[in-house]
Amino acid sequence: MFGAIADGAHHPIKQADLDAHKGKWVGNYAIGDERDYIGLQEAIYASFDNGTLKPNASNARLNKVLYLPPGSYLVNKAPTLTESHGGAIYGAGRFVTTITSTFAGPAFQTNGCWYTQFTGICFAGHVAHDGGVFELDGNYDGTNKQGVQGNTFKDCFFDGGGVVSKAFALVRRGGNKAQGSENLFLDCHFQSAKFAGVYISGYNALQNTFIGGNIQGCINGIYVEAGSINVDSMGFQNGFQKQIEGGGFDIVLRNSADDHSSIKNCRTESACFIAAGNNHFVVIDNNNIVNRPPNGQWLPSHHYPKGSLIAGQTKGNGNGHLYLSTTEGTSGTAEPASPVAPYGAALSVKHFLAMVGKPITDGSVTWVPYEYDEAVTSATVAVTNNTFKWGRDRFAGGEIANNSFARADNLESLQRLPVGTTWLMNNHVTRNGGWNTGALGK
Repeated sequence: MFGAIADGAHHPIKQADLDAHKGKWVGNYAIGDERDYIGLQEAIYASFDNGTLKPNASNARLNKVLYLPPGSYLVNKAPTLTESHGGAIYGAGRFVTTITSTFAGPAFQTNGCWYTQFTGICFAGHVAHDGGVFELDGNYDGTNKQGVQGNTFKDCFFDGGGVVSKAFALVRRGGNKAQGSENLFLDCHFQSAKFAGVYISGYNALQNTFIGGNIQGCINGIYVEAGSINVDSMGFQNGFQKQIEGGGFDIVLRNSADDHSSIKNCRTESACFIAAGNNHFVVIDNNNIVNRPPNGQWLPSHHYPKGSLIAGQTKGNGNGHLYLSTTEGTSGTAEPASPVAPYGAALSVKHFLAMVGKPITDGSVTWVPYEYDEAVTSATVAVTNNTFKWGRDRFAGGEIANNSFARADNLESLQRLPVGTTWLMNNHVTRNGGWNTGALGK
């Protein structure tokens, strides 16, 4: 209806197009702007601004539902929804309706967005920039004072293309003044962002909820600079060695103003699950870490290239630890014992790679222990019914019960927590990382 073509090809306008639409287009456009961008922006004006440049805002009865038909829309500028109140934007289904940014900026953005729904759309970015593919924001440029609250995203896909920093950014620019609370993400997927699948940065960005969906191919999954989240039944696939050496986690909670978050019923194939700092309280319940190192478990008389990353053999001398080969060679007939340093030695809360202990000679292979933090919290509320794997798990206290640890030193560290600040019960060591199949205690 508004001139979008949506065939995945470039259709830049010319001076003749500007002349032909003078007085017809509501917005101001320039030579070279994509027809798809203009079509989307004009449709936004028609649906939420009553065909003007003045948003309907709280006069929501004037809003029209905006439907985006099947197609691949290319945008050279970000279609912008301003001061939305109770709006609804529907695509024909993720991957059926796709909006792709062809410039160093978002594929879609808001400047003030309340109680609005986005359904069945893929947002993608193909040009590197430090922001998000989708920027849910408000009150950031002085044009209005409306922030962000109570929006719903359903069946949407956010793709950073391996070059954009964040697949989805919440109040990244507006920060505290943009609020950013009570948004719901239902079965949404976030993929291939260089820094984070979801980035949240506002102390008022509280009670944001993620149900189902997946974050894949990002160093960090949900990165909360400030705010709080509740995550239920989400999947994570953010790599193993790349995530460790990139300093990432599936869940990062960096700050707190007496904030509480919960991570429940999730499954992760990543290496590093959660880092919660600055007294951010968190419930971690019924999550399953199912990763494996790239080169599997140690095998006797096996040829290993230099740089192989393995786990100690199930119930063997490796004791659930990881090893990196510094030479190429063939392993011996018996697994060498783990010489890993005492728990907590030379480690900080920040996730990082540390080589500890002396090199291990194994046949013609030389190994070094490969240590990393899998879960770190500074003000835990509860850690219950989880399966942990090969990294160090360090919790500040609270209820820690019914968990399975692949490494005995993780359980030993819990047993040394201050009496009175921690309630421990029924935790197990399972050196193969299975679910409560090992002996109780050390």
